[in-house]
Amino acid sequence: MMPDDNTLGVGFHSLEILSLGNCSLQGHIPSWIAKLTKLKRLVLYKNRMTGTIPSWLGAMPSLYALNLTENQLSGHLPPQLGLMPALLSENNTSSDMSYLQLPFLIDGNQYNRLYNLRRMLAVGSNNLSGEIPQEIGRLKVLQALDLSNNRFTGSIPSQLSGLTNLESLNMSGNHLSGEIPESLRGLRFLSRLSVAGNDLEGEIPRGGQFDTFPANSFEGNPKLCGVSSNAKSESPDQGPTEKVRKDERKLPSNPEEVEDLRRCTSSKPLTVFTFNELKSITSNFRQDYLLGGGGFGSVYKGYISEDIQGLQPITVDVKVHDGDKSSQGHREWLSEVIFLGQLSHPNLVKLIGYCCEDEHRWAIPLLKEKKKVLDIVDARLGGDYPVKGVQKAAMLAYHCLNRNPKARPLMRDIVDSS
Repeated sequence: MMPDDNTLGVGFHSLEILSLGNCSLQGHIPSWIAKLTKLKRLVLYKNRMTGTIPSWLGAMPSLYALNLTENQLSGHLPPQLGLMPALLSENNTSSDMSYLQLPFLIDGNQYNRLYNLRRMLAVGSNNLSGEIPQEIGRLKVLQALDLSNNRFTGSIPSQLSGLTNLESLNMSGNHLSGEIPESLRGLRFLSRLSVAGNDLEGEIPRGGQFDTFPANSFEGNPKLCGVSSNAKSESPDQGPTEKVRKDERKLPSNPEEVEDLRRCTSSKPLTVFTFNELKSITSNFRQDYLLGGGGFGSVYKGYISEDIQGLQPITVDVKVHDGDKSSQGHREWLSEVIFLGQLSHPNLVKLIGYCCEDEHRWAIPLLKEKKKVLDIVDARLGGDYPVKGVQKAAMLAYHCLNRNPKARPLMRDIVDSS
């Protein structure tokens, strides 16, 4: 049984993580949890919790991750959850827990050090009913929303387009009706979507990230129409690797198709390079031009001379997608080209072009002048450092800050690079 003694919260006023997943706990979510004002993550997944989700969870000042999946909770999803302070603004609480040095097991994953854990609201696989509260759309810094396998009814709130940092949205296995809101096309970081197994109707939105989602994101909605020709159903006897490869082949696979997709989201022109031009830019991918790498693949320094498409001479870096060896597939490469192709800011890396030729996938961001990189080095070092090492560290830091977790380098990549 889940202890419900209200005196329990008194001795744990500094608790930041409460993880009791897969413990066969029964009973209601106890009210003493509300006293844990510093609690950042509450994980109670895969238990046998009953009753309703308490509305006071929406008033907990530091809570930015709530996982209640795979229980027996019932009733409505409280609209008060749309007021969770730590999910309304980046300024309300920090998800940086790097000061915790010991290994931790959270959501089934072991972390030797916690840093910027995902901000999430997960209530999938319960018995929740009623409509999805439109107030959830206020949680601007939410990264993952799981409402799957419940009994939600009504339409998908258009206010969910306010979840501007959302990366994963799962509303499958409910009784949702109506059309998919066109406003959801504005979710630029959304890399996973599923509305399968509902009663949705009308046209599937086109443009933005919607052109990158596979057909099984929408299956089980007989009244839906307009599935992109880039996303057809897979055979059930395919293995996971074959499914991924086949799925990637359905996405835009040549410059013309990529540009057709980009026109839906951006008018900013990008240069389409040939593979031979990239070989010239990187001096045939010389090993001493290698700056580093991560989940996407390798990154090379390059130089565009004036004889390449009449461009102004400029120093660039070239990100190489490693094909089947990469942990970031064609879908993520396409998302990066679409998203970075819209940005223009003096403090951001500028994407100037890409290559999409046969099996080659490349992105060519502008590498800032050496002096600008050196300007951010701690002056106390007195210039006692290798310039190439600084450039390599800057490139590694850039990849560590990638919005897409799959594109960030693995810890062993960082250790190998240091």
